[in-house]
Amino acid sequence: MASEEELQGLHRLVATKLVDQLNSDNVKASDLANAIKFLKDQGITLDKNGDTSAIGEMIKSLPEIDMSKVKSYISA
Repeated sequence: MASEEELQGLHRLVATKLVDQLNSDNVKASDLANAIKFLKDQGITLDKNGDTSAIGEMIKSLPEIDMSKVKSYISA
């Protein structure tokens, strides 16, 4: 059985990999879906009445979305 330290290391590795994927130039919808699932599985949610500045900064750093590409992926 894995130790708590090993599990924490695995958790850190998965989180780091997800961040790297989201920061890449060729981020895919599945990468975003995996990150959302990871956060949800960890019980991480946004408190609408709390400090949302970190989420706002993250959203500002996301690349612009080319909706024509999104539509072409959906219809493919």
